[in-house]
Amino acid sequence: MRTLFSCMSRPYLLITTHTTLHLERTLRGVTIQTLLPAELVISCDNDKRDLADHARECMTKFGLTGTLVMRPHKNICRLSQVINNGVRAMKALPGTRAIKPEDRVIIIQGDCCPGRDFVRTHMELGQRGDLVVGFRHDITSEQTERFDDEALATGRDPVGLTAEQVASIEDRHRRLTWQARLRPFGLAKAHKPKVLGADFSVRAGAFEKINGMDEEYVGYGSEDDDVGRRLYASGASVAVGIKQLEIYHLWHQTRKGQAWEESSGVARFKMKTPTRAVYGLDNPLPQETVQVSEIGIDTPHPVLT
Repeated sequence: MRTLFSCMSRPYLLITTHTTLHLERTLRGVTIQTLLPAELVISCDNDKRDLADHARECMTKFGLTGTLVMRPHKNICRLSQVINNGVRAMKALPGTRAIKPEDRVIIIQGDCCPGRDFVRTHMELGQRGDLVVGFRHDITSEQTERFDDEALATGRDPVGLTAEQVASIEDRHRRLTWQARLRPFGLAKAHKPKVLGADFSVRAGAFEKINGMDEEYVGYGSEDDDVGRRLYASGASVAVGIKQLEIYHLWHQTRKGQAWEESSGVARFKMKTPTRAVYGLDNPLPQETVQVSEIGIDTPHPVLT
């Protein structure tokens, strides 16, 4: 998969997941992009055979090529480490395929389907900000059932968004745009405009400057707030693209078992932590061997530890 994007910056798409559910539709959304990513990486918080087989089958079905990163789960979610594993795999790609500081990492979750201009819009907005903040349409089970792939491919609403859903996105766009305007004057909260882990992008050099995601976030919550706060503290600029970036969060049952305020992530977010993560991109927390393999590309790839 190669892009014809003329700018020096190249788009690298990172999809995170721990399950086969909805991954096929997420990858279908990649196939219709008006600007294809230079590289596609799927980074998994799971090393089960069924997930690896499903990812390979879907990518082969859609004619996609890319890199699959499989991390043993061990009964605890480590989304920050999963994201860092994906970026580490991008850095380890052979030759000119390896990500460079001027390139852009676009991060989505494997239960979200992007609209056809999604990658292109991230790259356009990225010319105005090191960090691009997006959001998502949270769609219902009924909307997920009637998802229209043909409508998505032609730039039409694939689910029949309600007036309330559209208004919610417009309201969030206004609020975050106002927060972005207040930032230079020190009048916005340290983590505002808020990053959403399901839709954001960052210039690779800015991500490296803060040592990527803080891998001491485990379980659920606030790792995205944290990366935004540390990016802003490092001097990163921001562009808000809530309205422009079309991505649909497909419905599924959630396994969250506690109130958001009581999660370990929120507790860590309330601590004073350094701008550059102690355990992050350059020096990960210990983990079992992470298997990295190419799909549709005949190039050996090193394992990560």
